Amino acid sequence: MRRILYLLISIIFSQMAFSNMASPITRGSIGASPFTSKYVDILEESILIILNKELGGAKYIVEYRINSSLEGVQIPLLFYAFDYKNDFKIWIDGKEVELKPLPVEFQKVDGVLFNNFNYLYKDTLNNTIDAFTQETLGGDFYVSLSDLIYFETNIGKGEHLIKVEYNAQEWINGSDWVNEYSLRYALSPAKFWKSYGKLKITLDAKGCKYKISTNLGNPTSGSLDSIAIWNFNKLPADIISIDYNPEISVFAKALIDAGPGGLGLVFFVILIILHVLYIISYRRKSIEKRFSWVMITGSFLVPALAIISFILFYPMIDALIGQHASERHGYYFLIILVYPFVAPVYLLIMWLTDRFYKRYLVRMNEII
Repeated sequence: MRRILYLLISIIFSQMAFSNMASPITRGSIGASPFTSKYVDILEESILIILNKELGGAKYIVEYRINSSLEGVQIPLLFYAFDYKNDFKIWIDGKEVELKPLPVEFQKVDGVLFNNFNYLYKDTLNNTIDAFTQETLGGDFYVSLSDLIYFETNIGKGEHLIKVEYNAQEWINGSDWVNEYSLRYALSPAKFWKSYGKLKITLDAKGCKYKISTNLGNPTSGSLDSIAIWNFNKLPADIISIDYNPEISVFAKALIDAGPGGLGLVFFVILIILHVLYIISYRRKSIEKRFSWVMITGSFLVPALAIISFILFYPMIDALIGQHASERHGYYFLIILVYPFVAPVYLLIMWLTDRFYKRYLVRMNEII
């Protein structure tokens, strides 16, 4: 019997462990500074990030002031466009331009594209380019050539203003009870620019009641709970990360701290106390009865209710958390498999409790 119990417990915990092996991270969009051709300098980059509380994610409005040393039709900017929520739009000098997927002929080592972008390393085996590393993105991630977009435009020599606008998906970390969200923007391509000018980052978090943190340090002006502005003359990081955690109620926090295990244990103790009180009450009125139906019925019912309560506390806490609940808890319902082992033990304990109390009542009556 003991070996069977150990085996059953091992199976339950192994299944719960396997259920959490899938990554709790839901990947979102990765905004990125553009790759520039050898004929274009980016003098200034301005990034406006507007958190969208209702829809999730954020709206990006990015402006680049560039200087072109070549006149005519060319490919001035190459963008990485991965998993955006809405259309990726670009304007140059106030006029919207047509975006194109990267043509197959440009995806060759000796193609026109990589003549203009001669500083990019192309991995011909995996059909990727070496621009973002595993260390900077924190996972198995690569830049696929099929995710690159570009535009061709006839521009003159000198300065031009390019504006980029899109809505980005947020990254979701569901490893805990409450989802944690983040936005990411890669500044890594700026390392390849011929010159680096100024960088201005503005975060608009008005109306978003989240606890916000970034890897950018303290803002130059403003605050993270409203509008924060950073100004840089060098790259502050390879990847800008803006993390924000939703607020939940104090009651929900208390239940999370207790956990379904703690709550289930408290409920189990309460049921035991009530059961014992009913056993005592019944036995006082029916001292002559050989068996107590209250003891027998409760011995099967109490462990079942305790196990059911443990299972139900998970969705109950998730419901209190609301839309930000991760709902990643493993196969916790498999705890029902321990019932055939718990119920007999509990029945034995309650039978002994009823028996000893009955004997106590008999002795007290004999004395009287």
